[in-house]
Amino acid sequence: MDIEGNINMQQMEIARELNLQAMNCLENGESSQAVNLIKSALELVPDSPLLLNNLANAYQYQGDYNHAQDLYIKTINLRPDYPHPYRNLATIYTLAGTHEYAIQAYRHYLALEPDDGEALYNLALLLIEQGYFSEGDECLEYAVIKLKCESEKTCNAIGVAMLLSGDFHKARENLEKALQYDDANASALYNLALLELVESNSEAAKNHLRLIDDNNPQQFLVAQALSAICLCKDEHEKAIEMLRPLEDAGIDMPGIYLNLAYAHQQCKEYTDAEKYFSKAISSSVPGGLYEFKAKSELRKQNIKSADL
Repeated sequence: MDIEGNINMQQMEIARELNLQAMNCLENGESSQAVNLIKSALELVPDSPLLLNNLANAYQYQGDYNHAQDLYIKTINLRPDYPHPYRNLATIYTLAGTHEYAIQAYRHYLALEPDDGEALYNLALLLIEQGYFSEGDECLEYAVIKLKCESEKTCNAIGVAMLLSGDFHKARENLEKALQYDDANASALYNLALLELVESNSEAAKNHLRLIDDNNPQQFLVAQALSAICLCKDEHEKAIEMLRPLEDAGIDMPGIYLNLAYAHQQCKEYTDAEKYFSKAISSSVPGGLYEFKAKSELRKQNIKSADL
């Protein structure tokens, strides 16, 4: 028993050292080496939630989201009270456009880590984009409370909260403050462009968008959330005015196309609606929520056209 215990301790130490080396590799952008090191560590400690989560992180870093997703789920099955894989899964689901699953993952994560303001902020955007406006607003208010320390990130988050609540003066104040920290902050520039579009300053919006070279799908959730609010208020022309420059800037996102399609439907511009439903389908993850929604709406529209 003592010998076996000593061997286990030795294996744990070796695995711990391999994991530390892997984390250093990831920090230096050497993801393939990190994967190999963590796999070696898992041969010694095969059911370690930490190692499985870190291996998933390495695959996610490489863009291998299917592998990463499977490993995060395996980690959760082994250790349901381990918060990190839920948050990481939420990111993958957001990138895939399966936002209902992302919402569920964030809820699981926040049940374990309720004070994570950034996660609350991301969940709020998803809720609003999916049409859960009341819950989304409450979540945003809570996120702003939790994001206490002023920083580039918190100023941007508060700016979005003010933008979605309709307080455009405070939104501008906070977004401009975020840019004082970093005048190339893609998220703040993007959100400021949205504010300009809401206030019908299209040229100013285009100028902000030209400065962005980081097409991070996370930040475009704000446009989807804001345009969803416009659509619910029957402000379809404002939604189109807000989303069209994003399309012109080459932002190829199914959520953007889907809301453009809904807006053109509300304007009874069915040819344009069909075009954007088709774009939403072609840019969606196969089998994802956006593809399902777009195909369903396109089918309904075609049936109505046939009846006419």
